[in-house]
Amino acid sequence: MPSVKDAFFLSAILFGLAGCQASTPVVDPTAAIPEICCGGQSSTPNTQDQAVPGLLSAQLGRRPQGPEITHTFVIKNPGQQSVTFTAPPQVNYPCCMTAEVTPPEIPPGGQAQVSVTYKTRLRPGPFDLFVRLFPSSSNVVDQLHLSGQVEKSFVVQPKRLDFTSQRVQSFTVSGDQLDQSFRISEVKSNSPHISVVQAAESETEKRYTVTWDGEPVKEKVPVVYVITDSEAFGWAPVLIKGVGVSESASHPPEEEKP
Repeated sequence: MPSVKDAFFLSAILFGLAGCQASTPVVDPTAAIPEICCGGQSSTPNTQDQAVPGLLSAQLGRRPQGPEITHTFVIKNPGQQSVTFTAPPQVNYPCCMTAEVTPPEIPPGGQAQVSVTYKTRLRPGPFDLFVRLFPSSSNVVDQLHLSGQVEKSFVVQPKRLDFTSQRVQSFTVSGDQLDQSFRISEVKSNSPHISVVQAAESETEKRYTVTWDGEPVKEKVPVVYVITDSEAFGWAPVLIKGVGVSESASHPPEEEKP
């Protein structure tokens, strides 16, 4: 039977790995599912981690959207033997976070650093990040947790449109800095069968209508790109399904420029 901390991390990692395919880093499997990649708007931060043995946690508070978040944990070896890390760190969101351990071996009484990086550009809202370490000794911390809140400066909802039952859909762009520190410079699709027009606008929100012409889209996975004039935000993809492309087809990498 798995230990308490193993069961805790397994729940987080399973939902995190699914998160890169539209899930969320929460321990509760009944929580809401976000609509693209991982982290951000639909995440539910964990508040019980301090009771889990072997878990080192840090609360990062509110952070701006756009810049990557990097936090460094210090891992100590209190034992009398050197400790090595037998495998690379495992993260619950491989699509949007990384973890690196240096050095790979800790001498007795020494320490190592684990640098965790999280991409916030497309992920406004709360976040919960988990890292699993594989030290050769149980005397060394083997689980890390970061939580906090990314400000909602650039929000696109929903991030996935399903045309299976109808040919016209819509999405909104909002944010507390919209038309202040940045503007929407262009909204376009990578497919000639998908058209986009702005349908409405207010001080804090813009609504766009997306229409599919009914012709099967076979050349590539269609995406609508919301492009801003902000270097920090760049662009956000709105994924399209139900237009003839195989459900197993891979989506463009989120860093691929439109």
